[in-house]
Amino acid sequence: MMKCYSHCIETRIRRSGVGIIALAFALLCLLWVPSAVASPESVEVDVGELEAGKSVTVQFRATVSNDLPADTHEVVRNVTVSGDNFSDATATTTVPVAKVVTDLGIEGFSQAGSSVGTIQLGESVDVEVAVETVPPGGPLPAGESVTVTGAGDDCVAVLNSVGEGSCELTPEAGGNQNIEASFSETSDFEGSADTDSLLVNRPPVFDTTPVTAVGEGLAYSYNIVVTDEDQHVAAITAPTLPGWMGITDNGDNTADLTGTPGTGDVGNHSVVIRADDGQGGITDQSFTVTVEENNLPVFTSTPVTEVGVLHEYSYTITVTDADDDSISLSVDNEPAWLSINQTVDNPGYAEAVLSGTPGAADDGSYNINVIANDGRGQDVLQSFNLEVLPNNPPVFESSPVEEGGEGLSYEYEVVVTDADDEEISLSKDPKGLPWMEFNQTVNDAGEARGVLSASPEMGHAGNYNIVLTAEDERGATTLQSFTLEIETNYPPAFLSAPVTDADEGIEYVYEVEASDPDDDELSFSMTTGPDWLSLEPGSESWLATLSGVPGPDDVGSNDVTLEVSDGRGGVDTQDFTVTVAANQPPSITSTPPTTADEAVEYSYTVVATDPDGDAVSFSAPTLPGWLTLVDQGDDTAILSGTPGSEDGGNHPVVIEASDGRGGVDQQSFTIEVAANQPPVFDSSPETEVREGDDYLYAVVVSDPDGDPVDLSATTLPDWLSFVDQGGGSGELTGTPGSDDVGTHPVVLVAEDDRGGETEQTFEIEVSANQPPQFDSSPETSAREGDAYSYAIVASDPEDDPITLTAPTLPDWLTLDDHGDGTGELTGTPGEDDAGEHEVVLRAEDDRGGYNEQAWTLVVDALSPPELVTDTQDVNLDLAADGTGGETTLEFTNDGEQVLVIEEIVEPEPPFSLSGGTCLDLPSLETGESCTLDVRFDPEQTGNYESQIEIISSAENSPMVISLTARYVSALPVPVMSPVGLLLLMLAMLWIMCRRLKKPAQAMHRQASDKCGTD
Repeated sequence: MMKCYSHCIETRIRRSGVGIIALAFALLCLLWVPSAVASPESVEVDVGELEAGKSVTVQFRATVSNDLPADTHEVVRNVTVSGDNFSDATATTTVPVAKVVTDLGIEGFSQAGSSVGTIQLGESVDVEVAVETVPPGGPLPAGESVTVTGAGDDCVAVLNSVGEGSCELTPEAGGNQNIEASFSETSDFEGSADTDSLLVNRPPVFDTTPVTAVGEGLAYSYNIVVTDEDQHVAAITAPTLPGWMGITDNGDNTADLTGTPGTGDVGNHSVVIRADDGQGGITDQSFTVTVEENNLPVFTSTPVTEVGVLHEYSYTITVTDADDDSISLSVDNEPAWLSINQTVDNPGYAEAVLSGTPGAADDGSYNINVIANDGRGQDVLQSFNLEVLPNNPPVFESSPVEEGGEGLSYEYEVVVTDADDEEISLSKDPKGLPWMEFNQTVNDAGEARGVLSASPEMGHAGNYNIVLTAEDERGATTLQSFTLEIETNYPPAFLSAPVTDADEGIEYVYEVEASDPDDDELSFSMTTGPDWLSLEPGSESWLATLSGVPGPDDVGSNDVTLEVSDGRGGVDTQDFTVTVAANQPPSITSTPPTTADEAVEYSYTVVATDPDGDAVSFSAPTLPGWLTLVDQGDDTAILSGTPGSEDGGNHPVVIEASDGRGGVDQQSFTIEVAANQPPVFDSSPETEVREGDDYLYAVVVSDPDGDPVDLSATTLPDWLSFVDQGGGSGELTGTPGSDDVGTHPVVLVAEDDRGGETEQTFEIEVSANQPPQFDSSPETSAREGDAYSYAIVASDPEDDPITLTAPTLPDWLTLDDHGDGTGELTGTPGEDDAGEHEVVLRAEDDRGGYNEQAWTLVVDALSPPELVTDTQDVNLDLAADGTGGETTLEFTNDGEQVLVIEEIVEPEPPFSLSGGTCLDLPSLETGESCTLDVRFDPEQTGNYESQIEIISSAENSPMVISLTARYVSALPVPVMSPVGLLLLMLAMLWIMCRRLKKPAQAMHRQASDKCGTD
């Protein structure tokens, strides 16, 4: 058996500056493999000259070829390192015996004998491997296996005699895949492994579903999207396409398939779209596109074919399209007064309104063509004749009522018709009679009604000329004139004499009688009189009865005033006094027994007398249930009865004796009956509660005799309910609402089983909810264009949550409720918001209580633009020496709105505008200015006038600037003699010569400076 052994030693040599050699053992790799080379016991390494302060690392490998015994586990070797400028260094190492070292490698991938670096997902590939020894030349593991794994598959390659092998791998995962080969350790060989990468390409995938139908004449569009898991950009083409289609590859894995089929393209068309990732991955998408035939629009509305002149015509046109196309509607031959407005343009449905108002002269027949087009085919027409009818005036169908009387109600019902079924407006003249009025009651199509009513009073008798006017919607009018006669009324008079005496307690009667010259219906009334008297009508309107029974308080004089009226303003009165004599009441003279026993009859004979001898009758206003009072009819009565076991206790009794005329005497006493002890209320009620809060009263009752007690409530408000819980306890509960504010009586009853009963009577005061209050005061003015803000603060006396709303608010204001009793009202008024605006804010708590804060907010408008300047009269005199003749004018916007200079009319020559910012026709803000440069440039002496006109959006437009100027060309020339004229010419000639001489001298000096002196 061959053995090998290996070890590593590293020797580092560093030479110091004084020549000292340091030897450090690090890594010296020795690999012994049996070979034909002799195996020395030592190894020497020469490193040459080593620079001072430097170090060198020596690595080497050695092999031996001797066969080692099977039980040899290590060998010893000596290593010597020598150099030119330092002493030798020696190290000894012990090397263990090891197996043969192998080096496995993946040599490549192939398909059908050809090397590949990329395959398509689903294809198989041959993986080629080879094993070598380290160092080369050693024995090879022929017949051993190499396992290959990766991309979700594995295979096994068997090595041949030269250490090579291959196996077929079918990847199940795509993308860059790591393929791993592994040679496992054996008894003679060390194991080794290798990894290589293989691109398993995945073809593109279509993510979109094709559009498979399109209408004839409609644009077809299919937005194609593909994805590639390997991040490749696919080329998208169309191997199969109809002629009307085209494809555009966008270069980013998307493409657009577009086209518009024509009339001849109706039917089915095959399409094939191809995506190629350039790595061999190709995917096709095949489908059929059906081109559907176009359906023309259909009118679904019936035209309106008739209208009257001056009446608005309106026809709502409706059209449908079976293909859901967009439809356009138009008219090609409408008269000038008729127009079409399309109001709906939905897929497959359209609406338009054909409308207008024909004038008075537009009656006649019109041929109308309405056109519908779906954008894909020919026009569809709806043709009809529109008849415009002339106007017919209204007609009075009713005849006037021409008579009336003072104090009588007058009424004439007016009826008017219109043949054109138009609404009719009715009116009356004259309008100055306050007792007469006209009201139109009906205004239907083709018919109008009204009521002319009057209430003439005394003094209104006479004749009145009345004119009624009926006017239809288009201004045609008809008049109805008549004379109304109001006759004079004569008043009634009393015929009877009054009764003036009466006795207290005895009925008083006065039969009243009156008459009327016009035989009018009469009515009586008592305008002054005592309460005990009443006036009733008699069997005829001219009769009445005054009657009544006077009481003790009515004794004495009673003033009476009666009035009779004919209902037309005619009245007569009768004044008199009724004197009432006093009555003396009866007196009860008997004494009652005041005790009784249960189950024993009680009896008391009551006796009374009357000073006037009047018959006395008896009654008992107050009696217990077990007692009965019987009047004997002879001024006596018997009170009797038997109290039961439930009647124990004290019983109040009141007996009353009356003489029938108001005279009364009472006898009050108490009958004591030994009785059962009723229950007792031990609890005290709650007597106050606030609106919206829950009320609770726990009732507790006890019975002195220990009897069981039933509880009930005989008097309760609707919002309370009572429950008897048994055992002498109960519960009174409820929640009062806003309508329950106030005092509510409550009566609770406790009754034992022997009839003993006790009431607890009390009142519950429900206090009203206190609504929120506004603590802030609003700003009541604003300015156009400026932001308005009002910080609202409200509070609730009971700390209830508050909600802020605005029932009345202009459109430009917004309310923001902060939810804590505060809010903010903000907005900016525009130019159309100047004026007064009513504002109402409401603060409301959660129980319905609210308060409102209302005010008028005044928005001040901005003042209009106004163009101002320092002066509008400008003088531009030009002197002979050239001074003057020009100026700059400044113009300023003195308003609060923008001023636009629209045009500048320039002056006539010799005046002109030579510049200035106003020439640009600017828009001037408030206070902003512009300028005009004005120039006067005459050619000859004279006085000149002109003007500048500035046209702008200012209220004072146009502004006119008046220009005046005078020009004198030279000073006046005096009359001169010929000698003087000659002398003047000589003097001017001398001056010209002097001027010519100076330049010549200057030129001479310059020449001398340059050339020197000759």
